[in-house]
Amino acid sequence: CGLKKEKDDIALVYSEVPAVCALMSTTNKVKAAPVLWDKKVMKKTPIKQMVFINTGSANCCTGEAGYKDTEETAKFLSKLYGCPEDEILLCSTGVIGLPLEMDKLLSGIDKLKLSKSDETGLGAAAAIHTTDTKVKVAATEFKLGEKKVRIGAMVKGSGMIRPGMATMISVATSDVDIEADVLKKIFKDVTARTYNMVSVDGDMSTNDTAIVLANGEAGNVKITDAESPEAKIFKAHLLAVQTDLAKKMAADGEGATTLIETHVTGAKNEEEAKNFVRSINESSLVKTAVFGKDANWGRILCALGYAAGELDPTKTKLSIRSTEKLDLFDKGEILDYDDEEANKILEEDTVYIDVDLGLGEGEATGWGCDLSYDYVKINGEYRT
Repeated sequence: CGLKKEKDDIALVYSEVPAVCALMSTTNKVKAAPVLWDKKVMKKTPIKQMVFINTGSANCCTGEAGYKDTEETAKFLSKLYGCPEDEILLCSTGVIGLPLEMDKLLSGIDKLKLSKSDETGLGAAAAIHTTDTKVKVAATEFKLGEKKVRIGAMVKGSGMIRPGMATMISVATSDVDIEADVLKKIFKDVTARTYNMVSVDGDMSTNDTAIVLANGEAGNVKITDAESPEAKIFKAHLLAVQTDLAKKMAADGEGATTLIETHVTGAKNEEEAKNFVRSINESSLVKTAVFGKDANWGRILCALGYAAGELDPTKTKLSIRSTEKLDLFDKGEILDYDDEEANKILEEDTVYIDVDLGLGEGEATGWGCDLSYDYVKINGEYRT
């Protein structure tokens, strides 16, 4: 609708019947107007029917006028589709401080056509992009009892990605019948293990939002207990979908050439394991070493050393792998390894970093990417 030059820039996800909803949003103290709107309407009711997303403007740091623009958008959608305002979620992404061009936005909403086709689904996933280079979608179908259940999701995010609810926007939809409180509990844990374990550049956005809608149309026996077998099956499939999207988001990081997957075991607990994973994936020196195909394992150990958590280098083991695994460091000492073999591993599209701290049962996995010349170029020219 003209918010971005020569690109689709708005998308609408609509459920034919009202759905229960769970939402996670940024912990940044600077929050965009749509994030504030979503928090307000989620407090009123967990029932939602549509999610509207615009690119081109983050509608953040736009003051009272920016919040009024979100209200006007919700009112326009409510009137157009006969949906209560409290059942509408709004997301924006783009330049901070840039006001929404409301005449263009509302004109674009008026022209949107609802469709179930694959083409419009993929079109919506592309329309929410900022600096993304690839459409990122995932879906699965499985059985709960005798009923087929589906989960589908899309995500955008390429830069300004740091967990704490990472500039990412994700919308997942399902036809599962599930209680709102159970969905919220499951979604919070799944998000903590997926989107909150992604880091592209260590910068947390003002607009991060992850949403899941479940409208019950599958007709399964309603899930009312988060510990039930059915809830665990649903959670496993939602986890698989969001893990797939988290990896796609990291792999499409701004200027990225290599996906980094870091796996830490042997930490005192899971939270400390997560801290070690994030420290490695957010280290500029680790990221540039991967870009340069340089097995500079000292940078990984350094990143471990300043992370929040217990560490004993004399009990720590470090390896890298792709199709082959190469041990680099064990119990305080460097191992005799072949530099050529190490560099060959780093030539792969995905590099796996494995760390065993040898201290406990804590374990975590997270995703990042290398840091290339293009990252500086993309962000140096973001507005110009």
